[in-house]
Amino acid sequence: MLSKQGWRIMHNDDLLISQCLKARYFPRSNFLKASTGYCPSYTWRIILQARVDVIEKAGIWRVGDGRLINVWEDNWLPYQNGHKIWSPKPPNCDIMFVSDLIHHDIRCWNAPLINEIFLPFEAQQILQLPNSFSQSQDDFVWGASRLATFSMKSSYHFLKARREAEGSHSSMQDNNHKVWKKLWKIKSIPRHIHLSWSILHEKLPVKNELF
Repeated sequence: MLSKQGWRIMHNDDLLISQCLKARYFPRSNFLKASTGYCPSYTWRIILQARVDVIEKAGIWRVGDGRLINVWEDNWLPYQNGHKIWSPKPPNCDIMFVSDLIHHDIRCWNAPLINEIFLPFEAQQILQLPNSFSQSQDDFVWGASRLATFSMKSSYHFLKARREAEGSHSSMQDNNHKVWKKLWKIKSIPRHIHLSWSILHEKLPVKNELF
């Protein structure tokens, strides 16, 4: 319910609650960039928590002119796990917003720049994004449904899938911890124990790991 309220605040500026919260907490920014602020109300704090837990993770930017999307921090790659850039930011790189990657005069991606900065699979994803680059602003849409529109049902399924994934990861870590504990207690030659550890961790330089 709180995620729905946060989504309404972000997309409906004419709502009274949107206007009141903006005036109080983010007069020169937007909902996604808003901070807790000084002496925040309980309502504002729990809405921000819903933003962090749900909206920021399930939402994704749809590229317009690219001026609102931070290349390195925001969700904007629709086919990537997590929707964020994985490529490390090159030293002395002054690229900050997606608009910096666009030739606005001819309305196309700056392909040489993109291929230079990003890992090949990410560069390919970026260059395949729709490139009309209208003068309209970037749009933050709901990435957890096929129609890109928020609903309580899709929000519920998103949270459920996320919790199941986290539970599976936690269970796997617990099991691995027990295995490692038993492994290091084995009375054997140290290099044999280390070899077993390397095999279980897939740290050996075999062909599948190298290529």
